[in-house]
Amino acid sequence: ESGQGPGTVSGSDSTGEQPPTADPLAATTVKWLFLPVTEHLRAPGVQAATRVGRFSANASLGGSSAQMQVFGVDRVDFPRVAYWRSDFAPRPLGSLMNNLALDTGALVVDRKFLADYAIGIGDKVKLSLNSSGLGGSADFTVVDVADYFPTAYPEDGYFAIANLEYLHERIGGQVPYDVWLRTDPAFEAKEIVSNVQSVGLMVLSNDDARQLVKDYESQPERTGTFGILSVGFVTSALLTVLGFLLYSLVSFQRRFIELGILRAIGLSIGQMSAFLAMEQAFLIGTGMVVGTGLGVWASTLFIQFLQVGAGKYALTPPFEVQLAWSAIANIYVVFVAMFVIAVGGMMLMLVRMRIFQAVKLGETAG
Repeated sequence: ESGQGPGTVSGSDSTGEQPPTADPLAATTVKWLFLPVTEHLRAPGVQAATRVGRFSANASLGGSSAQMQVFGVDRVDFPRVAYWRSDFAPRPLGSLMNNLALDTGALVVDRKFLADYAIGIGDKVKLSLNSSGLGGSADFTVVDVADYFPTAYPEDGYFAIANLEYLHERIGGQVPYDVWLRTDPAFEAKEIVSNVQSVGLMVLSNDDARQLVKDYESQPERTGTFGILSVGFVTSALLTVLGFLLYSLVSFQRRFIELGILRAIGLSIGQMSAFLAMEQAFLIGTGMVVGTGLGVWASTLFIQFLQVGAGKYALTPPFEVQLAWSAIANIYVVFVAMFVIAVGGMMLMLVRMRIFQAVKLGETAG
């Protein structure tokens, strides 16, 4: 997110910028100068750009009122830039933007506001808006709900999403807004800032979402937690492999007599190897399927309750349980290697088996 126009602005995966005033005389008659948001696309590394305005508002609801923050968006450009999770709203971001297109005065409100004031879809809400010294009132129609919105925290109060152009129209003109950029991952934030400045846009401030994620990932407590989990995974994998190989060896030795008799009555080494391979494949395959199913079920059920943290926004947004299929694939590779080693070892022991000893042992045991 970034900004265009005077004032402090911030950025997420982007930069904030203000176009310079043409000359000192113009500054005395023009309070703000706005350039098309598409100017940002001239900067190398910028893939998409969108405007996002922030307005403080007071909602009039019959005999009561409520303070809220209203985000004004360009419904066409916003989905190209914003990060959106499936649990941010009951419907996809595209559906929310389509609902905003139904009416210039459409309003998407957060679910808590809807519940606290017994508002329904299609109800009218009057908002008194204010931003950068300009104000005005407007009537809106509630068209949808959302639980979260990028940079909006429910802990800070109610929020809503509306069409930016309609908000500007109702308060009497454009006011400074943020510009959110989607950037090429190959470019660092400082490179994006420099590139944006090179096309004639003044960068007031910027925040880089990727850098924020990197800073979080480098925290000692996170590194320690993942280190412990990694050690546990490697240890359990090694013990599983060792246990299975020992089981295969002991099982072969206990069945030595039966295998010798089968060999004596005419079964070839290839047939016996195929029989043992099918047996091991069934055992390992069953373990993989059952283990994966139990792991996915347990992760989905319990991981969401492991979210802890300090601070006002520690639990916002809530955990999104993501299955590490790449790690699961690594486990499958370990099991396949274990299967190959076990079958190879059994084939070697079958080749070295002395039939007369197995038969003689069978007679003695009998």
